[in-house]
Amino acid sequence: LINSRNLARDGNYYASIQLALLYTTFMGERRIRVITKCFKVTQQFQEIYKGVSLNACLNLIAKHAVSKAIEQGPLKAREAIRETCVSIIDKYQKVFVASNSKQIMTPDSLKLLPLYTLAMVKHVAFRAGNSSELSLDSRSYALHLIRTLNSKQSQLFFYPRLFNLTALPDEAGTISQETGQVILPPPIELTSAKLNRQGCFLIDNGFEILLWIGGLISSPFLQVIFGINSLDQVDSSSSQLQLIRMDNPHSARIMNIVDAIRAESAFPMKITVLREKDPHEFKFFTHLIHDRWKNAHSYEEFKKELAQILSK
Repeated sequence: LINSRNLARDGNYYASIQLALLYTTFMGERRIRVITKCFKVTQQFQEIYKGVSLNACLNLIAKHAVSKAIEQGPLKAREAIRETCVSIIDKYQKVFVASNSKQIMTPDSLKLLPLYTLAMVKHVAFRAGNSSELSLDSRSYALHLIRTLNSKQSQLFFYPRLFNLTALPDEAGTISQETGQVILPPPIELTSAKLNRQGCFLIDNGFEILLWIGGLISSPFLQVIFGINSLDQVDSSSSQLQLIRMDNPHSARIMNIVDAIRAESAFPMKITVLREKDPHEFKFFTHLIHDRWKNAHSYEEFKKELAQILSK
């Protein structure tokens, strides 16, 4: 409700939202927690789009898609995710973009919306696949988890970080003198084009760390990180490949990175090590959102399809 009392001292109008939570402590005490938030009110569409939180949008769309998946199945959930993305971009373009434009035009705040939309569509919670490729337990777990995630956690859950551990910058894995925090390497694009058989790559989705080791990885790297000279020294299941802190500087840097990733998460994160041609390496590759899969577009293909829909 807007009235003269909503006018703040800074000359702007604000809308106030209040949430009250009634709960019982483990001691049997009844308590109430009240949270109040104030948001600036505007009649300018540009201001609305400028203030949009992409992570909050992602979180809200995903939670709505979970309800769709449970009630009507994953196909309807995927359709709902795509339709929401199209609707948001279409409304923006009708107001701010020339009608003859054939490109996807979004505000800076929503520049990654198409990418995150594809990430949701290809996620284990919603993606297409038969029982041999996707277990019901995995889908059910993901659907349940999405309902509990905050916006920051959901962003990493759908679009994880990929690091190349065999090409670390000099400062990566060391302690910053300014912040006292471990310096993480820059994440790279989630595509197999960034992988190579001589490398070791880490994926962090906020809940699990996946480590993929190429078949042509160098013996010196294996020696300082895993204490072995060749992948032939371990069984085919990779169960003997354990990432532990070794007594050398390179191992210390990598373990500092792993520890920093774990410290950022509110969940206990196990490490799964996968060698090339491991029967379970698909767990790593299904996080590579930019790639084309059997039942899903690559990111470039998805953008073209989106542009065609929006141009109609």
